[in-house]
Amino acid sequence: MVRTIAPHFALSLLLLTVAVPALAKAPTAKLALSGPGIAQPIELTQPDAISANVWSGNFIDRQSGMAEAPASELPQYTVQFYVKLDDEVRMMYVVYYVWDEANGRALLQVPDVSDKWYELNVSTISRCCHGKWFYASKTWGETIKEALPAKP
Repeated sequence: MVRTIAPHFALSLLLLTVAVPALAKAPTAKLALSGPGIAQPIELTQPDAISANVWSGNFIDRQSGMAEAPASELPQYTVQFYVKLDDEVRMMYVVYYVWDEANGRALLQVPDVSDKWYELNVSTISRCCHGKWFYASKTWGETIKEALPAKP
């Protein structure tokens, strides 16, 4: 039995090592924004929006580190990342987005283990600090802000 399992395990490991780097290069095809004041999701395909890569996490400003949770009265939006895999575009990752006008910065949260998007996210890539807030990269955060509905 060990002789038949070992080759299958080795093949599975090899396929995994080949598949993960291939996914890391899969481009973001679009983002979909939903939340307060948005009747139908807003789809973004402009370069500054879709330059965000799920696997590299380049939409997170790593140099600024974690952020404090934003004020609860600030509107929170859901950002869904759709990735082009071969001939298929699939939702692969979700974050929550808040524009903090007082600090002139975008904040984002990676869904926590109790969140409905958690399973999707960790099946794509597992990041540390689920449920924590981070600063968004400047260009990406401002691009999302520009797409949001104007305040009444």
